[in-house]
Amino acid sequence: MHGQRVQLAGMLTEASALAGWEALDRNAIRQAWDHHERAKTAAHEAGSPHLLAHSSAQQAFILIDLGEIGPAVGQLAEARSLAERTAPALLRSWLAAAHGEELAAAGHRDEALRAFDTAGALLPSDPSDPALPFLFLGGAHLDRWRGHALAPRRA
Repeated sequence: MHGQRVQLAGMLTEASALAGWEALDRNAIRQAWDHHERAKTAAHEAGSPHLLAHSSAQQAFILIDLGEIGPAVGQLAEARSLAERTAPALLRSWLAAAHGEELAAAGHRDEALRAFDTAGALLPSDPSDPALPFLFLGGAHLDRWRGHALAPRRA
């Protein structure tokens, strides 16, 4: 029974994080935030630091949209530390790239470059992980992400 409950909490985490990402795409900021809060709560219930790290990292992008760059960078750094050493390489790579994007938004170019370099070094040769069906990060995708994040911003 406990295993089934953990599995359901994991599914709720993934579904809530996806709903939050979709809400963010629609600029429904409050709804996106609430979905991510639900995802983080479910990740706690599932006892999954990996899912908590992913949900927290996605939520940090909401902070970026709100102009809260410093807190977003801090939240992403915390998410990376949750996943450090124990998470699958694909998730650690994605978290490093996300951190790189937020560091670039904060104007920390050198730190952003290091984060993207870390993401590239962690990226597995096969970027498909059945344990992480919600993540995709191929080599070309990572290159585009890096380029977009580090491109000069226009007013």
